[in-house]
Amino acid sequence: MAEQREEHITITVAAERAYLSARTVRRYISRGLIRKPLTEGHVAELRRIRRLSELGINVAGIEVILHMRQQLESLQDEVRRIAKTRRPERSSIGQESQSPEPNSERRS
Repeated sequence: MAEQREEHITITVAAERAYLSARTVRRYISRGLIRKPLTEGHVAELRRIRRLSELGINVAGIEVILHMRQQLESLQDEVRRIAKTRRPERSSIGQESQSPEPNSERRS
């Protein structure tokens, strides 16, 4: 099955869709907040950056927030990957733990 690739868009188009100026988008690109080539996926990221900026967070703070977000998403992906590999073990363990152990009753 062929990979579906996102179509590239211009800085001007991305800026319009994110309700930013093209100059601001260029500044975000130069600071490394967004990487070229721009795609539709970047528009959501630009909107997120705009909202953070509107909250009064400076560009350096936005960089930190975006980096932390990327780390969190990476860790979540890793947890999902590990969970997929451990599911068969978990079901067999669950079945064993459901059977009562001999001598598990305590006498008072």
